Amino acid sequence: MSKIKEKVKTNIFKITDIETGKVHYMGRYYVAELAKQREITAPTLKELEKKLTTEKNKYNNGILPSNTSLTLEKIILDTLFVYKQNKLKPSSIERYYGIYKKYIKGTQLSKKNINKLQIRDLQIFYNNILQEKGKENIVLNINKLVKASLTQAVKLELISRNVASLVTLPSINKNKKIPIFSDNEIHKLMDTLKKEDLQMQLIVLIAITTGLRQGEILGLTWQNVDLNNNLIKVRQTVRQTKKIEIKDGKIEEGKNEIIKTSPKVASSTRDVFIPQEVCNLLKIYKKNKINDIVFPNSFGGWMDASNFRKHYKNLLKKADIPYLKFHTLRHQYTTTLLKNNVLLKRVQELLGHATPTTTMNIYMQLSSDDIQTTNTQINNIFSGLL
Repeated sequence: MSKIKEKVKTNIFKITDIETGKVHYMGRYYVAELAKQREITAPTLKELEKKLTTEKNKYNNGILPSNTSLTLEKIILDTLFVYKQNKLKPSSIERYYGIYKKYIKGTQLSKKNINKLQIRDLQIFYNNILQEKGKENIVLNINKLVKASLTQAVKLELISRNVASLVTLPSINKNKKIPIFSDNEIHKLMDTLKKEDLQMQLIVLIAITTGLRQGEILGLTWQNVDLNNNLIKVRQTVRQTKKIEIKDGKIEEGKNEIIKTSPKVASSTRDVFIPQEVCNLLKIYKKNKINDIVFPNSFGGWMDASNFRKHYKNLLKKADIPYLKFHTLRHQYTTTLLKNNVLLKRVQELLGHATPTTTMNIYMQLSSDDIQTTNTQINNIFSGLL
């Protein structure tokens, strides 16, 4: 059927059917969050303009023409267990479900229709949590989950805007000093470590001298340890997690199990140099080993991270050192390299960071001695200027 389309105004057209002579009007309007244009028709220009105004207002208020009764709780669970199930790692699903279960489930906010959810609703919810000191990261993680879920709703055209992207979130002090062990504490740790079995010695030494994360160390297999070239090839990580899935419409939480996954992010897949002394110990340790897992448990499987943490805590206690997380040894490694003028780009690659900026922002710290040394250098540079 042939038709003639004539532009009447911006994004408004008069459509005439050549055969019947009938006329109607068509208008278009752009929805930014959907990244697409919508079309609407009416028999007269006046009716079309009225309908366009109504529809645009609906979008501005976050209400789509196709209304929905979906609650925030339902879209969160659908996002985790339907739309993102094959994209998220089991550990990520467990973490986000834990956030939902602890902070969102059963609240008035969870029962809120996503079409009626306003910025104010979320802001009040977050403000109440922030009344307790130290909850800034909790709120950021909750909003990350809510935002991802509402983004999914926008993609499904159930709502037109994501109110979670418009709330005021707490700021985090990025310059907060990351605690590390003092030189004296490291010496005490090394002295105490010599009395431990070789497996424990190597796990701690690898952390201090390569900066590998705990899951990367416990997930090592001999095929990824090149002792001839002093290299550890980080290709996987292990962690204890609980499989959570929906069966017959019900959420089922499985038992804790140790699973092997790809490294944290793409840049975490890397080759890391092993210092010669540690490499020599690994060669001794490897003798008579028939298990492909470098640091297996007593049954030959993956070592339980929680059990290892107990041994690590006990080690610090024996050394008479205040407790700091095992991840502190990664900070220690990075800070040591930077203080000894190892190229920043190289440090970034060894840590598996995407950019050098990440390395500097997270790990580089200046001690009072460093500051005094820098002050002396500046003083010497400009001496004799006047």
